[in-house]
Amino acid sequence: MKNHQIIEEPDAEEIHYSICCGIDVHKAFVIACLLREGQKKEIRRYDTYTSNFQELAQWLKEENCEKIAMESTGIYWRPLYNILEENELDVILVNAAHMRNVPGRKTDIGDAQWIAKLLKQGLLKPSFILPRRQRDIKDLQRYKKSLQEERNREINRLQKQLETVNVKLSMQLSDITGKTARWLLEELLNGTIPEKEELIEKLPTQRMKNNVEQIKKSLESRMSQGQKVLIKQILKRIDTLKADIEEIEREIEAMMREEDELIKEIKEIPGIGENSARVIIAEIGTEMEKFPDKEQIVSWAGLCPGKNESGGKKNSKRQ
Repeated sequence: MKNHQIIEEPDAEEIHYSICCGIDVHKAFVIACLLREGQKKEIRRYDTYTSNFQELAQWLKEENCEKIAMESTGIYWRPLYNILEENELDVILVNAAHMRNVPGRKTDIGDAQWIAKLLKQGLLKPSFILPRRQRDIKDLQRYKKSLQEERNREINRLQKQLETVNVKLSMQLSDITGKTARWLLEELLNGTIPEKEELIEKLPTQRMKNNVEQIKKSLESRMSQGQKVLIKQILKRIDTLKADIEEIEREIEAMMREEDELIKEIKEIPGIGENSARVIIAEIGTEMEKFPDKEQIVSWAGLCPGKNESGGKKNSKRQ
């Protein structure tokens, strides 16, 4: 590393707001500090009910507030951000770690004043926030993923329980939740094992028909009533989760009609299917001009390591 470097930095005074507001966000209340050019600052405290947020937004509109900054506290910033956005106020979200106040002087009012002061001098770096519709799609996509993971856990639980009662369907069928496996399980839970002729008639593939004896043997079991009830409940849960996932998929598809052409373009990338294309759009949005270069978008997506160096030593990048 050279001993002398020239690093270009933006002039803080170039970005200046004559009327701006800093908001310190908490679960039960928010503190807003309004700064006016040449006048005293004004501090207001609001509860976090929707009516209070509307009142805050109306006050800022009446004061002709040019810019608002708020910290990203948990999920508590989201309802306020939505309301300020609906009221067409210019609001930015800032990582709380980027604007820590001086230790020993931290108060709720002090934090709001500090945010407003940094904003006024143009020293805050806004976080990239997707538009409202994109945020809704992102939430649905992530919830769908959590449901899929939950369904996979239930399938694993079903497999474990079947092994407990010595039902060996997984040795003969690749999908123990498929139509054929489900029919066989329903018959088994009803206390019957289909005869060879019925199996040959209903099994869908020739490979299964050739293995009809092994399939019949795989159903031999000694299940107690409690074990039957447990398997029935697991199957019911799997069906419920499947229906929920399909409903969310339909809703996502309807909300993303505008991106149909973009989805087709993304699908041209090798290894990317329709679902993956929808996830990509949901996570990064469609406004690529927000990212100056490919390195920026990769960093924002969390796919490259951060930097933490002090005294020439590289420290752990874990946060």
